[in-house]
Amino acid sequence: MDTPGRFLSDSILQKIDLASFIVADITRLNFNVTFEVGYAIGRQKRTFLISNRAFIPDEKAISQLGIYDTLGHKSYENSDDLTDWLTSVQDISPLEFPSYEIDRAPIFVLDTLHKTDASLRIISKIKKSRISFRSYDPKEQARPSTFEAYRSVRNRSPS
Repeated sequence: MDTPGRFLSDSILQKIDLASFIVADITRLNFNVTFEVGYAIGRQKRTFLISNRAFIPDEKAISQLGIYDTLGHKSYENSDDLTDWLTSVQDISPLEFPSYEIDRAPIFVLDTLHKTDASLRIISKIKKSRISFRSYDPKEQARPSTFEAYRSVRNRSPS
């Protein structure tokens, strides 16, 4: 990609838009890859998640995040192992999600596990703004599945 002097996200998101599928390594969770995976899921791209067993993936963090473990992922040990698996993939059809109407609440708040001063101030400001919102609290529910997260940003009630 021709990225020097450009915002990286623009180039990456354009490539995701053009791709038939994406492969994302989640051995070590980071914000950028998580954002790109979420974007690809939102664009209904087939998303292959991989992790390298040689670096001992943080399974607890992956499970706690929720979205990755409900999609499933493939582990590999080396480039030959990864190449063998990728070349054996037969189905790259896009993700299919049920169709829901867009919810009227324009904000979806992902609350924090630990209620810090900053997170409490943000929730307070949103409540005081009187803007309709929906929220997910990890203390009330362990983790959202991919379909739950999708449904939450589209519509609360699938009927």
